Amino acid sequence: MKTICMLSDMHPLFDDRIYWKECLSLKKHGYNVIHIGVGESNTDKISEHGIRLICIQKKVYSKNLYLDIIIRKIFFRKKLYKKLFKIASELKADYYNIHDLKLTSYMKRLKILPHKPITIYSIHESYPDKIRDYNRESRLINLFKPFYAKYIEWWEMKNSYYSDFIITFDNALYKKFSATYNKEKVKVIYNYTTLFPKKRTPTKRIYDLIYIGGLSEQRGIINILIAISKCKTRLPGIRLLLLGKVCNNDFNNKIIRTIHEYNLTTNIEFKNWVPYREVENYLSKSKVGMVILLPIPKFFKNIPIKQFEYMAFGLPVIGSDLPPITQFVKPVNAGILVDPTNIQNISDAIIRLLTDINTYNTMSKNALKAAKEKYNWKFEEKKYLKLFES
Repeated sequence: MKTICMLSDMHPLFDDRIYWKECLSLKKHGYNVIHIGVGESNTDKISEHGIRLICIQKKVYSKNLYLDIIIRKIFFRKKLYKKLFKIASELKADYYNIHDLKLTSYMKRLKILPHKPITIYSIHESYPDKIRDYNRESRLINLFKPFYAKYIEWWEMKNSYYSDFIITFDNALYKKFSATYNKEKVKVIYNYTTLFPKKRTPTKRIYDLIYIGGLSEQRGIINILIAISKCKTRLPGIRLLLLGKVCNNDFNNKIIRTIHEYNLTTNIEFKNWVPYREVENYLSKSKVGMVILLPIPKFFKNIPIKQFEYMAFGLPVIGSDLPPITQFVKPVNAGILVDPTNIQNISDAIIRLLTDINTYNTMSKNALKAAKEKYNWKFEEKKYLKLFES
């Protein structure tokens, strides 16, 4: 029995892709699967599915968030990662699958272990784009962002040289890495859904709209709220569920101010992050899925998984007219594409789907069909498992 060891420091042990797709797929096909990650305490346990989960404690050294980060980076960063590498190397796994950028610095050391393991690097997103485009900082910090992003790009490419395979989750990253490395080394494996309705009896759909994922300015949350305020003239009882973590306190306050400013208190429901298994409960209770990402360079590349989860539950998508959304929604006519910066455009799409029953039913059926026949993890699973057949 081959042993596969997943390594992460930014993704949780029960990450929707790492655990609920890749780990379960490997376990189902007879592999011994271990995931080593970083969390609040030191634990070593076997999950209900027979997957070993090892958590290394990430200690907090100060109540001040920024001071804590500085202390860990200067004094304790190496200690944490040395422990992670020590545990991983002692497992003598046949394959090591690295899922986060910092851990690529250990790729070479894993590769030259005496038992000659195979190494895989899974790239979850474009880190240079995230540095350049996603977070807004002071002007001084913004001046250095392009240089730091370029350095990270070089550093990532240097470390990924020591991997036997590179997995990308979108076409843009595939093109970037396959231009440098042999195309046999680089694979694109889409993050399609495993979530599908389990109940045979239909659930009452109490939410007109749902958004799943991180809540931030760049993900178009404020524009969605303002668009809903425009819809209230025709649909006074319209309801939106926001399901996910807010990126920071400042944006949380901005959401609250917007809700009060536009008198949306009875129209918006907040729920924090919920475990992967519980997401289906809220999808089953919703009518339309929102993915109004703003047109920053990062979102011209990254494919949002939420659109596939919406489709799997028969939710038509209202999404930004950006390539990673358009290429999946438009060909199957599973939703309406909008200019994410145009509030009227967004509100018109909402009203159309919630008032035109024929359009809604057509797109709902198309969405469900596409999820079952195309945008389904069972098809990508085959490509993933091939990497472990050597």
